[in-house]
Amino acid sequence: MVQSLIENAFSSYDVALHFASNGEEGLHMARKLVPDLILLDLKMPVMDGVEFLQKFRAERQFQATPVFIVSGQNVTEYVIKLAPLRINGFIMKPFDDADLVARVTKIVKLWPLPVKAPAADPKTRYVVKLPSASATQSLAPQTLQQSEPALPKRTATNTLITVSTFGFEQGEKHTYDDVTMSLGDKIDDYILKLGYSNAHVLGFVLELLAKGKVRLDFRAFSERLELQNPAFIMSRIEATSLFEEHIKTAHRTKGGPASAEMTQKIILPPR
Repeated sequence: MVQSLIENAFSSYDVALHFASNGEEGLHMARKLVPDLILLDLKMPVMDGVEFLQKFRAERQFQATPVFIVSGQNVTEYVIKLAPLRINGFIMKPFDDADLVARVTKIVKLWPLPVKAPAADPKTRYVVKLPSASATQSLAPQTLQQSEPALPKRTATNTLITVSTFGFEQGEKHTYDDVTMSLGDKIDDYILKLGYSNAHVLGFVLELLAKGKVRLDFRAFSERLELQNPAFIMSRIEATSLFEEHIKTAHRTKGGPASAEMTQKIILPPR
């Protein structure tokens, strides 16, 4: 019943929903899928919501993952247990679809599914008006077809992304301001500052451009990258071509970021 309500609530959005029958199964699924959001019921067999959340938050990769409680239990009974486990929201069952979606969109960005254009009326005629010597020529009631402006070629430079950075100190999450930058700058940033190889960086580029978002976990922080324009989602073949073109352009630029592969790397021990 609850599963069908949740499916219906998010049916208009480009999300992948995965359901677990109990907390233990949910923990295994989370480790495999690394979700962007957990919708958690407090009352579950095998492992209840509180135990699930305790084990979930104990794993470093999930310390910053949003958790939203969807439960018929009164959350006030669980305040003491839930307080240190950082929940991001709560809604009681039964709930309203619009209310659930509205609360979730305050936590994570949801992209609506594209609306299919209505089929054209076969009786409609489309006419292109050409220059004519007669200024009084009329095309009514025919429909004028206007050519759409060509879209600019998609490159790593004109592909804008939002970068959200999360740091951890003494088990607490610290979120820094979201930053807007080009995908090209982020590629250069990883190659230069982190010393990543082209092949390593290509992996996150493919994931980002194919799905619209990707999360990267480093030793001291995590970053979430998200396309600002979902229209820039492309196939992995197109994404590979875009990446290779950016690397070639960097090679052609004197002192460009791609020359970092030829730069000596010095690794210092931690202080």
